[in-house]
Amino acid sequence: MKILLIGHGRMGRLVEQTALSAGDQIGGVIDVGNLADLGTIGRVADVAIDFSAPAALPGRIRAAAPPSRSSTGVSPPAARSSVSRFFSRGRKVSAMSR
Repeated sequence: MKILLIGHGRMGRLVEQTALSAGDQIGGVIDVGNLADLGTIGRVADVAIDFSAPAALPGRIRAAAPPSRSSTGVSPPAARSSVSRFFSRGRKVSAMSR
C-alpha cells in the first residue's frame, strides 16, 4: 500500500518506519515546510494518514481531495457538505475503535 503522511512529527515518523518495515511504501510526506504542496501533489498514495493539528483536518481533507465524482456517485459539493456537517457537530475522529 502507498501512504501519504500528513505531519511528520514523532507519530508520523513512527508510522513511516512501521509501514516501511511491513513492506508498504511512502508515497509522500507533507509537513510544515511543504504544506502548500498538498493541493497540488496529485494522487501519490492509496491512503492519507494525518498527524497534523486536529482543527486543521477539515481543510486538509478539502485540499487533498480535489473535486471529482467518487465511485459511490457522491458529487463533490455533497461530499464537502457531509464533511462540513460532520465536523461542525463537534465529532471526533478516532484511529482505533473497540
